[in-house]
Formats: sequence, structure tokens, C-alpha cells
Amino acid sequence: MSTVPLVSLESPEQIVASVPHMVGHLPQDSIVVIVLDGRSVKVTARMDAPPLGQHSDAPQLLMQGVIEPVSRRVTISGVIIVGYDERGVAAAREVLASPLLEEAGIDVLDVLAVEGPMWRCLSPHCEGCGGVIDYGDPITAEFVGLGSQGAAIQRSTIEQDMAPNPVALPDADPLDTERAQAGWLAVLTGQAQPDDLAAASACHDPTVRDAFLVAYAGCWPTVVTSSPLGDIDPEVVAWARSLPALPLTEVLTNLLAAAVAGNTAPLWCVYANVAWRTGDGARANIALDRTLEVDSTYRLALLTRMLVDNAMRLDGPTMWDTFPQNGA
Repeated sequence: MSTVPLVSLESPEQIVASVPHMVGHLPQDSIVVIVLDGRSVKVTARMDAPPLGQHSDAPQLLMQGVIEPVSRRVTISGVIIVGYDERGVAAAREVLASPLLEEAGIDVLDVLAVEGPMWRCLSPHCEGCGGVIDYGDPITAEFVGLGSQGAAIQRSTIEQDMAPNPVALPDADPLDTERAQAGWLAVLTGQAQPDDLAAASACHDPTVRDAFLVAYAGCWPTVVTSSPLGDIDPEVVAWARSLPALPLTEVLTNLLAAAVAGNTAPLWCVYANVAWRTGDGARANIALDRTLEVDSTYRLALLTRMLVDNAMRLDGPTMWDTFPQNGA
């Protein structure tokens, strides 16, 4: 028998107050989908809302990016939609008006809007309900296990954690692929020194970086290639297969440490891709901002920015779906 206590969120205001703790930060310009099976929350997923003027795409993006992949893993009896800020609220209204979810057999239980400290209900059955979000609500506090200190994390707090503090990097040979591979391995395992950061960032051969991306997060749009790693030199594929199997949480931590220290476009861009793949849109967006501050013409960052701005998924398996671990 489970010893985990059950907490019932009994009202829309309690749900709204709990969302930042479910997704890890206070969403901005986002749509959050709370997936339920009966009365149990199975998944809470966040996606960037489409830009204004493209919000009519929100129902289809939500179906492709959240509902369909989640439905392959859990039973969905209903969803609660929460839109954040102007973009998110516009997208949430489109989802409410669209027949797509109903046609898929998904019951939209509630649609809520959050703008700043205020929330309101958009659903016809209680439109007009709303008020000020109380993150210290006793039920919410019990849910997050943090008492009255369970405050939402602001983007500014995340930005502080991601503030670059670059070290002076030595010159590196852009043609030295072997040295670049060693540099990326050091970044991955959290052992990177200035020489490693320089080698990884300066490498002229992008397939090293691309193999790293594909191997660790499946960050490869299907429009680019139908076979991950298929266009990369076999020796680089062998290198990707040999990378140690680490949890993505550890990979993200090590990538962030390297990006903050190196402050180079490749480091920030790889971090952005992995963060986006793991569902952390806030960190992905900040990392892309950092990437383009360093190099406004960086093509991989511009592609990633397009995908993130349009809330598109990065398709492709991780290395653990594609290859035997550790090159076996």
C-alpha cells in the first residue's frame, strides 16, 4: 500500500496556484495542460504559446505536441488548460473554441487564464470567476510540501542562475575533431576546463556537435533528416555511441556550467536544445537569447528559435532508443 499522502485540489484557484510547482517555474506566454485519468493528475505539460496572430494554430500544436504523445503512455479522461499572459490566454481561447480535443475523445474540464497575479475562468460554465492567485493557500502549501514559502519561481530568478561569467578561453584549432570530441566529453561529464570549452566551441566540423545533440536528447527535427545520425561520418557515430549514459538532469547541469563559463554560441545552443527537449521552455528561451547575443547569425540557434517560437517538437529518438549503451 502506498504511504504517499493524497492531496485534493478542490478549486480552480488551488489548481492555478499549484501549476508553477508542477512544471518547476512560473510559466510565461505558455499553455499548460494538466492531464487527468479520472481524478488523478497523470502529467502536467507546458508548451510555449504561438505568437499573436498565429494563436489559431494552438489546438493543432497542442494535439501534436502534448495530447498525442502523452496518450501513448497514459489514459486521458480529461484535461485542464491554463493559458499564461497575452499569448497563452489567446491560445487557450482557441483551444476552448476548437472541436479537435472533443473529436479525439478528450474532455476539456476547465480553461483558465493567468495574467500577472490574477486568474480567471474562461469556460462557459463559470466564466467570470477569478481573483488573485494565493500561492500560500493551505491546500497548495500541503501539495508542494513547502508551507507558505512555496512561492512561484520567476523568470528573473532563472536568468540569475544562467548569467554568463565567461572565462578567458585559449585559442583552439577548429579542424581538430578529435580534440573537440574530448572537449564535448569533458563538458558532458562536468569536467570541462578552458581548453575543453575552447575546443568544443571552435570545432569547424558541426557533426561532432550534432552527434552530441542527437545522442543525448534526440534533438533533430524530422524535416532535416529521416535517420538520426544518418548523414554523419561513421567515426563520429561510433564516438556518439561511446558516450557514457548519464541522466538528462545531470547532463543539463553540466551543460549549463560549461555555457555559463564559456559563454559561446555552441555551448548555449546545445543547452537550449536539450532544455527544450526536456520540456523546460523557460530555460531554453533564455539560453537561445544568450546564444544570439554571442552570435546573432548562428544558424542552429535561429532554427531552434523558430521551432521554440512556434511550439514545435524536436522529433527523434535518444541514443538509448537507437544504440546499445556504451558502444556495446
